[in-house]
Amino acid sequence: MHVGRILLGARQHCAYQVSAAALWRGDTLTVGVPKSVDVGVDSVNSTISDSKESNFVKHFITGAVAAQSLPQPVTTMPQRVTPAALVARLADAAPVASAASFVAVEPVASDASPTTSVAPVDESPTLIDETFFAPEDAKELVIIRTYIPSPAMKERFHKIINDNTNRDVIISINSHTHLSNTTKLERERKAHMELIEEFGEDRIYIYTDEMVDKLFPTLAAVPKFVAGQYGIASYGYYLSNECARIAIEQFLRRTRKHILGGVWVMVDDMEYTGNWKELFDKYTMTEAIKAGNTGARELVKQLKGGYMVSHGYGTRNNFSTDPWAKYSSTYFKEHMVEEDKIAKHTEHVVFYSNRFIRLLMDEMKKGAHAQSEMGTATMCNVLSCKHIQFQDEDIDADGFWVNNKRKHTPEEVKTHLADLQAKGQHRLVHPCKW
Repeated sequence: MHVGRILLGARQHCAYQVSAAALWRGDTLTVGVPKSVDVGVDSVNSTISDSKESNFVKHFITGAVAAQSLPQPVTTMPQRVTPAALVARLADAAPVASAASFVAVEPVASDASPTTSVAPVDESPTLIDETFFAPEDAKELVIIRTYIPSPAMKERFHKIINDNTNRDVIISINSHTHLSNTTKLERERKAHMELIEEFGEDRIYIYTDEMVDKLFPTLAAVPKFVAGQYGIASYGYYLSNECARIAIEQFLRRTRKHILGGVWVMVDDMEYTGNWKELFDKYTMTEAIKAGNTGARELVKQLKGGYMVSHGYGTRNNFSTDPWAKYSSTYFKEHMVEEDKIAKHTEHVVFYSNRFIRLLMDEMKKGAHAQSEMGTATMCNVLSCKHIQFQDEDIDADGFWVNNKRKHTPEEVKTHLADLQAKGQHRLVHPCKW
């Protein structure tokens, strides 16, 4: 581990701890912020002294200024919820916001009249561009996506919630309203009720495929994935972006909060042997900006397409031979696939900056839909989004990552997790299906 020094103009000096892979070895990189210009104004002349600026942005800063610990958020005490109340919750959660609700909140002079490009802060909660929010208000949203989780998965949820005292954490659940099997329907409803009782009403968000169709009418023309004997698969199985978008809308509607620091989206069968807050803080700029680091703020501002954090596996994968290609929209094929090449990533845990989320929303409203492991990474490339990769030191790549279920039994994975924890090694492990 090396210490890289970021020189923030003439105002302050702040040492970051960064990995050897993140910075040029031994280099000192400078982000200039002139004294005479207020931070946040577009005319700020932000430069990086190293001539290879793009490489600095490419590798990104993985260390973050430590922020003060925030108190555990107060949540509603779990209450018994009747099936009727559950149905009412589903109806109330239906998305109604238009694409215009997700534009950046720009500063507006007191004598200026609001225009269609400005979302009123007190009326329309939205995703505020990272370069406009007040640092002390910065907060990320974490969405855990699940469906009838096991007791072990629920324990993971509690750990994620307890670790992330500086983030809002919600649980997004898919409800299959088309189920004709009453036994399966009751099992699903029972699971939803148990989650509401255990985690509290404020943390649970339920969505249906019909909600996704309503927000994205262009999906009507996209071939549906058929999962063998189970029939047409729910969107939650292969369209993570569209489903996460519903959870974001629901959060904005229900809480009336703005999302100020971006969104983490993760699956329920992911384990991390360290502290989730420390991992998340390492890869995003929110805590650095929140701590008043103007250099971090200016660096994010330079990323015109925002940024995404995940584990990628190539930007030159063949599209036409990919099994998921036929479930992609015509718009995606025509506007996102270049020379039959696509990028792919694992979607087990992904961070989306607000700027990238808004670009994704715009493209999905136009009709860009694809299985999310190929769709997200490909659109990130095309939309000038910077893809930040999880470092090898944070991923358990020794046969216990991505598709370990083909190599290891659940008992073997459990033993491996215990071994990692005993050694104090902090790794992401997936899948943990028990």
